[in-house]
Parts: sequence; structure tokens; C-alpha cells
Amino acid sequence: MWVRLLSFFHLIFPILLLWLLLHVGYDRHGWILQSGVAVVVLAICRLAGSELNINFAFRDPLFNRSWGPAPLHLVVITSGLISLIYWPTHVVLARFLSPPGKVH
Repeated sequence: MWVRLLSFFHLIFPILLLWLLLHVGYDRHGWILQSGVAVVVLAICRLAGSELNINFAFRDPLFNRSWGPAPLHLVVITSGLISLIYWPTHVVLARFLSPPGKVH
């Protein structure tokens, strides 16, 4: 039962994060840092082995295939993260949230 209750953080964490961003503000440079972290983390995930496929470092989530040699696959996955998730999220947050220091 406790293990199942722990999965509620998937519901609570985004709400908590948005509440904090409303109070602290959204730094417009955050998505660049997040993109850099993603590149490093995906490269490290290659060390875990293809059986685990952590963060889709070996096979993509949609077609369950590799996009070529390791460097090319990592570029494709990272480009997808940045262009389909990080950038659109940045645009929405930058539009609706105040920058840090300008929050009431």
C-alpha cells in the first residue's frame, strides 16, 4: 500500500512546482541549463547498458529502435527533448510567469 501511495508524487510534484514558480518566478535561462544537464545525463545513461535503456539512451520511446550509432542516437533523442519538451515548456512558462525578483 505504501509503495502505491508513493506514486502520488507524480500528481503532487507538478502542482507544487507550479505553485513555487508562481511565488519565486521563472528564470528564462533555465531551459538552457536543463538542456545541458540532459546531454550529460543521457551520455552517462549509456554506461548503464542497453537492457535498462535508462532515459531512452539506447532505444527511442516511440518506435523502440536506435537511430544509428551511439552519438547520432544521443543527438536525435536530445534534440527531441529540447525541441518537443523543453522549448515549448519554456515558452509557456516565460509567457505566463514573472521573472525572479518581480514576483509580489
